[in-house]
Amino acid sequence: MTPSRKFGETGARDVTEVRLNYVTEINPSKSEVSSLPDETEVSFIPMEDFGRRNSINGSTTRPIKEVYDGYTYFAEGDVVIAKITPCFENQKGAICRNLTNGIGFGTTELYVLRPSSDLEPRYLWYVLRSKPFMDDGVASMRGAAGQQRVPSEFVENFSIPLYEQETQRAIADYLDERITKIDTLIDKKSELLDLLEDKKESITTEYTTRGVDSQNTLKSVEQEWVGKVPSHWEETRIGSLIEEVKNPVDVDESEEYQEIGIRSYGKGIFHKEPVEGEDIGDKRVFWVENNALIFNIVFAWEGAVAVTSEDEVGMIASHRFPMYVPKQDVCLEYLKYFFTHGYGQGILDWNSPGAAGRNRTLNRSAMLNERFWFPSFEEQQRIVESISRKVNLIDELSGNIEKSIELLKEKRETLITAAVAGQIDVTEEQGEEQESFA
Repeated sequence: MTPSRKFGETGARDVTEVRLNYVTEINPSKSEVSSLPDETEVSFIPMEDFGRRNSINGSTTRPIKEVYDGYTYFAEGDVVIAKITPCFENQKGAICRNLTNGIGFGTTELYVLRPSSDLEPRYLWYVLRSKPFMDDGVASMRGAAGQQRVPSEFVENFSIPLYEQETQRAIADYLDERITKIDTLIDKKSELLDLLEDKKESITTEYTTRGVDSQNTLKSVEQEWVGKVPSHWEETRIGSLIEEVKNPVDVDESEEYQEIGIRSYGKGIFHKEPVEGEDIGDKRVFWVENNALIFNIVFAWEGAVAVTSEDEVGMIASHRFPMYVPKQDVCLEYLKYFFTHGYGQGILDWNSPGAAGRNRTLNRSAMLNERFWFPSFEEQQRIVESISRKVNLIDELSGNIEKSIELLKEKRETLITAAVAGQIDVTEEQGEEQESFA
């Protein structure tokens, strides 16, 4: 144990730093419950049910005989944190409370820390959420990409300030109050982001099915799922508007190629890292056509549709990314909005059979044979301009809200770290009016 910093102004006493394995039992042995009857009910908590804010969002009850082998054991009052990426970085974990018969089991991708009598569990929780622990934990990770884990020796040897228990409780009380207020603000701002996203969906769906002129005369159509459309819009088979274009790549193993991908929900095209031709293997790839409507046929059902630009010229796409160009006057940006919202996305959805996401491949022939009502080319352009203008305003507002959320998260981390490090006199802060985090 080594002398550490002084704790604020509360007596200016030396604080000792201790390694976690001196004040916690890490991964306690499940043998302590081995004598329980096989039918003893216990809590089973998968990783997805551990929250990011010291919460367990759900659990099931199972006989201990079903989970004793192959799962991690923990008990009432234990502090549990994830050890695998990205769950560690996302701060998944909790202080275990209200476990069935005081016993729980979960994924092997957890570290379980059982505080000694010298350690307040809530204080330990905040230590494990502090910036030094998180930053050093990420830096210590080992393993292949996507499967990296925080090594046990990092957790065992990480040093923490060990205050008197009264001080630990004061720090935890101080942080409980303030972190709850910060998290409440984050939740409210996140709800506002969801509302803005719903507004974008509503605007785009309305404009691509009713037009921008609220005075448009509407007509009923036979398809009940459509209801009414502007009376001057013409029913058209989608395949009469666009045609597929293919320009196969004769892959040279010694050349370098850059492939594209398409995000779902209309979030556009992204560029993958360049690869050598020999790494492409037997995969069929095609040159990306400029200004083409492009689908990701595996995720078209969730709006993986975009329009290519000059930025993608010279890049390649796999056979799962068919491209289409206009057969007549049609605005591809309009079709992009159409297919990523409302009825248009519905057309892609029901023409993508299958239950599992990766098996839901778009039936392109069926999609092209679908019919819908479309405005003239000029009206399509006006609709695109109106959608773009309003969506850009919403995106700007959403961006500002996202920045404020990130600032709140930084404030939360800074506050936790400062309190744990003894840089805040929590005894003076108690009872004072909470500052605004807005």
